[in-house]
Amino acid sequence: MKALRSKPKVDITRKALEELDTWANAGSIQPTVRILTGDVNLKKEVAMSICQHDAGEPDVDRHWHVESSSFALPGDVAFIKGAQSMPFDIAIGYNYIDRGVSHDQHDFFGMTLQVPLGHAIVESTIEKSGMETRGQTLQDEEQRAAGAIISMSRSP
Repeated sequence: MKALRSKPKVDITRKALEELDTWANAGSIQPTVRILTGDVNLKKEVAMSICQHDAGEPDVDRHWHVESSSFALPGDVAFIKGAQSMPFDIAIGYNYIDRGVSHDQHDFFGMTLQVPLGHAIVESTIEKSGMETRGQTLQDEEQRAAGAIISMSRSP
């Protein structure tokens, strides 16, 4: 009986993930990170089953994966695609002394994301600018792009 009750939740979650993919792929020239959060009211194991792919090793750039709080209460999940992620607990919620504003059955958690620089973007930029005909290599351009990003992150 429980499986019947979770089927509509699974179907709705799958549809939401498809919608995110559609929006992320619409006209984007860069890799796009997608994150679906909210109380989908699914256990982590069920959420992970939604993300299973047919064959081969999972690839976080091409496949959805699930993160959760340590206690993994139903609904405490996030779906991520396009970045490596690492969850961490925030001591607020059902399993902590600080229950938060409302007394629901959820725990806070956060994530760090490692977002890759777009290799295809650098190649596309080089092709469009004609740089490769002037003797500049892809590796040179990647190093310049990485340096620009580092200097931008240090700017006030």
